[in-house]
Amino acid sequence: MISILIPTFQYKTLALVKNLYRQATTERIVFEIIVQDDGSKNLEILNHNKKINKISNCKFLINTINIGRSENRNSLIRKAKYDWILFIDCDMKIYNEFYLKNFIDHMIGNKIIFGGIIYNTELPEKNYLLRWYYGKHRETQSVLKRNKNPYKSCLISNTLIPKSILLKTPFRKEITEYGYEDIMFILDIKKSGVFIKHIDNPTIHDYNEQSFEYLLKWKCSLNNLKMLLDKNILHHQDNAITYLYYWLNKVYLKNIFLFFFIKFQKKLEYNLLSSNPSLFLFDIYRLGYFCKISTKKEEKNSSTLLI
Repeated sequence: MISILIPTFQYKTLALVKNLYRQATTERIVFEIIVQDDGSKNLEILNHNKKINKISNCKFLINTINIGRSENRNSLIRKAKYDWILFIDCDMKIYNEFYLKNFIDHMIGNKIIFGGIIYNTELPEKNYLLRWYYGKHRETQSVLKRNKNPYKSCLISNTLIPKSILLKTPFRKEITEYGYEDIMFILDIKKSGVFIKHIDNPTIHDYNEQSFEYLLKWKCSLNNLKMLLDKNILHHQDNAITYLYYWLNKVYLKNIFLFFFIKFQKKLEYNLLSSNPSLFLFDIYRLGYFCKISTKKEEKNSSTLLI
């Protein structure tokens, strides 16, 4: 018995639900599918998703207000009626006909199962390359590589979790904006001693996100990271960016690094929005922006770029 939970915001999820429903009924699985929109106002998308309610054992719910990414997941967990929960992001696509069966076969014991994530092999248009490059080269990993470092390489976008674990270790409600809710959850799981097993059962990330939009979302997530660090929710050694920031500060190089980042920030953004974005420069950009917001309290606006 399994509860399939899909948190969403302004995204059409009917096709994903139909695919999951078909697999669940074919395999004669006892299941429910709950899709919950976090307070979006796009009537076309909402009306499209309301068709989910016409499918047996499937529900589409709408939050009256935006409660944030973490709380939307926690709300879904409380509404789930079965002991195992499969979290799938709304922008995932299932291509494996035995996708649900592969997870069902691993519903044993008190552990988390991550199926993995892959990206389309076809190169997207120029304006969408940054997200595609990052996902293909950083998020897509073989099951062998993921199992070597199970906590570092786990995402919640395609993950089977016992409900008892989620009730004991919910998502951090302090994180209301985009970024680091998955990482904080995994860190909490690691501290609690719960094992994560990686299997070869990936979904395809099926949303082409503009590079400009993705860069702004990363700036928002870095503000989240600073908040978690300031409130001592996250230790600086738990994250590569905060670790490097503290190291730069310790060896008196932070201000020099920040000086050059500010000087070249515009050029970095040009590269990241170009037809050939560099992931190395993206790493430099993220570290530089974190140094900037950690040094200047007034630098809190993550909704713009310099170019």
